[in-house]
Amino acid sequence: MEELYNYLNKSEKVYLLERRKTVKFWHIILELVGLLFLVGAYREDKIYDCYLVKFEKHWEVLVCKKGKALEKIKLKDKFELKKNFLCDGYKYKVHREITHDLYNYLKYSC
Repeated sequence: MEELYNYLNKSEKVYLLERRKTVKFWHIILELVGLLFLVGAYREDKIYDCYLVKFEKHWEVLVCKKGKALEKIKLKDKFELKKNFLCDGYKYKVHREITHDLYNYLKYSC
């Protein structure tokens, strides 16, 4: 958690994200049958903590689990903050900014 906090603390802003796989045509068919929920294809994305991090010159999506960074995705230079956006086959939803209460959030979530 210390490394994650130090990394996120260097940024200008930090947002909490929800990450879901994008829905394909066959997802809709399988969802109707109920197989996706039996397999847990949607639930597995909820176990990760995802952060949208704004640095001085670029944006990153940081995917973490139990306080350790698993994946770092650098976004395009012309990225504009929106409530929902797509990246690398995932749909992200911005929940809220946690820049000012970052330490408390990490302390209780990790």
